[in-house]
Amino acid sequence: MANCYNTGDIKGGDYVGGLSGHIQLLNVYNCYNEGNVIAYKNADSDLSVSSTGGLFGANYMYTNITDCYNKGNVTSDGNTVGGIAGWVNNYTNTSKCYNEG
Repeated sequence: MANCYNTGDIKGGDYVGGLSGHIQLLNVYNCYNEGNVIAYKNADSDLSVSSTGGLFGANYMYTNITDCYNKGNVTSDGNTVGGIAGWVNNYTNTSKCYNEG
């Protein structure tokens, strides 16, 4: 995944990100999000919200993220929230990325 971006607001429940809800086995280069990311619990559900990030909700195995950024605000009813990613597996590498949201 290279040279991709989002500028619109994203709203959802679980695994919400400015670019993708979750990624795995992927190299990501020069991508960004400038939209707000909002994850909220459905009033009709007992399930909790998880994995909300400025770029990706969750990053699974063997993922490399390089030269990416988030400038959108990240808001969640859950407890795994981050500017770049809400949840990261041990086998994820992130370099030259930043968050201003």
